[in-house]
Amino acid sequence: MTPLDISVVVVSAGEGTRAFVRTVDCLQRQRVRPRRLLLACRAEGTTDVLRSTASRAGATLTDGATIPAALNAAVIDADAGGILVVPGGYRPGPDCLDVCSRRLAECPGIDVLVPAIRVESADGLRFRLREPTDLSLPALLAEPGLMPPVICFRRAAWSRLRGLDESAGVLALYDLVLRMLETGSTVATAETIAACDVTQCDEWPPRDIDRTAYLDLLRGVYSKHQPALEAVMTEVLVRRQILFGTLRDEHRGQVARRDAGLAELDRLRAETAHLRAWLSHHGIDALDWGDLRRSNPVSRNWGYDRGTPIDRHYIHEFLASH
Repeated sequence: MTPLDISVVVVSAGEGTRAFVRTVDCLQRQRVRPRRLLLACRAEGTTDVLRSTASRAGATLTDGATIPAALNAAVIDADAGGILVVPGGYRPGPDCLDVCSRRLAECPGIDVLVPAIRVESADGLRFRLREPTDLSLPALLAEPGLMPPVICFRRAAWSRLRGLDESAGVLALYDLVLRMLETGSTVATAETIAACDVTQCDEWPPRDIDRTAYLDLLRGVYSKHQPALEAVMTEVLVRRQILFGTLRDEHRGQVARRDAGLAELDRLRAETAHLRAWLSHHGIDALDWGDLRRSNPVSRNWGYDRGTPIDRHYIHEFLASH
């Protein structure tokens, strides 16, 4: 079966270009190249640098008064059977487009695909895998936070519902998935990973959104979907109670870990004070630089014996910016 062509829309919630470059770099390394690459951003955040970067990457830049307006314009402009929406900064795995295109082609009944997210630490040494959770209608109504950041739509389903409701603001994608579920669309998981550097990616919706404005938007979405909400209200309430119980248990565990950490910190401080006193007593509390006239370096291990070489920081910053 012929795989479905997929266009990628990178959503830029900020004015920087580094996150966009990081995402585009991963998209250019895909086993299957996207049919088209588009960048959706607010008109007020469209800088000359962003335009230049999009041009060099071969991406079409679409802007609008709001992110949903820009995203609607990008999807209309994207000539493909599937649309992968990726916030700037997320790094799709090398087989992401391949898996999504084949899955949509093999399963005509699926309208939405959700990949797993590998959330990495800044140094890349620690990570946690965020598997796609239950994205049923009751689950999403009970917890809007379950809305995945990286998501792939069948363009026909998007067009059938006339795209995003721009009045929903940062909850426009959430509202669209709710409408799809209400009309019988199937949401499935994709056997692929979209990796995310949690310290570098753009958040959409942004974390700094005004809480009152967010609640007003959420109230509007719930009012719009009131019939569906009333039909599954019992299950929604049960899920909310389970969620509160889970959060309570997590909070207790975090408090216990905090107390244990503080106790360990006090022990380490006492041990450090003891060692400092011992070194001072024996006159070895200062660093011996040796003969500064010598021609050999202090360390022949390029600084790895004292951490990471300082030039690596500037090299990574330069490569990310260019």
